[in-house]
Amino acid sequence: MSEIIDLNRDTLECPYPETGDFIVRSRIGKAEKEAVSEHYALKLVTKGSETYHFNKQRRNLRKGEFLLLKPGTPFSAVVKETSPAEGLCLYFSPNTIKQVANVITHSSPELLDKPDGIATQEVIWDDSVVVLNPGRLQRSLETLTNMTDDALNYSGTPIPDCIMLQVIEDIFHENKAIRQRINRLPQLKPAVRQEIYHRVQRAVAMIHRDYALPLTLAQLAAEASLSVFHFSRLFKQVFGCSPCNYLLKVRIEQACQRLIITLLPIGEVALRCGFPDHTSFCRAFRQITGVTPHQYRISKI
Repeated sequence: MSEIIDLNRDTLECPYPETGDFIVRSRIGKAEKEAVSEHYALKLVTKGSETYHFNKQRRNLRKGEFLLLKPGTPFSAVVKETSPAEGLCLYFSPNTIKQVANVITHSSPELLDKPDGIATQEVIWDDSVVVLNPGRLQRSLETLTNMTDDALNYSGTPIPDCIMLQVIEDIFHENKAIRQRINRLPQLKPAVRQEIYHRVQRAVAMIHRDYALPLTLAQLAAEASLSVFHFSRLFKQVFGCSPCNYLLKVRIEQACQRLIITLLPIGEVALRCGFPDHTSFCRAFRQITGVTPHQYRISKI
């Protein structure tokens, strides 16, 4: 079971556990904290924004972004607003991280036959800022956040180890996908490629957040702090499609969900998913799925 620490202004200077895995649920307004953790850490912002300084970098994390830090990395966290910023910080011992890495990379027979003779796998856990987009990791972190809040507000029950281990596994899979995307970028210095990827990811987060709005290429490029030309080129290198096609796919995915779980008229689904009218929606839907929205809804009943 993982211990939960409720961090606020009154407990800001309390020491953290030196061993084991634990969770810190923070709700702090206008404060600064410096630390060096011997754990692997994930720091997720769930409300407001926090500024982190680490490895000579300064990053302003907004809601839905998280920071990964390796053991021994000095960092400082600053909250400038008087209204509390909220976050979920997960701390994993090196032993826990290595165990999950071995489970992912070795088969069950190998682990059973040679429990002490398995070579320790490389742990892919770079100090970096990551934008949380829809997927396994987002779902597991949302579940963990809700369980943590319930434990603090009602039960006081520690979080089961299986939930924490699932988050680690999802982080490993997410990191692998991120590395593959970063490697598609031009042969630049690793720090430059990571910066470019982070900027592009902010535009992706904007697409998933505001897909129902009439987003333009210029707006997405501005979110990434890139020119339209460079943004379009780099986005296609990372994701294998243009920003406009990515936006279209997200809108169709959202439309598919609404067609299944709601009884909204198809024209209303089109408007809620960012399409200007029924005709353009049906044309785009058929182009991507191969069927009309009506046929898709009937097939899922």
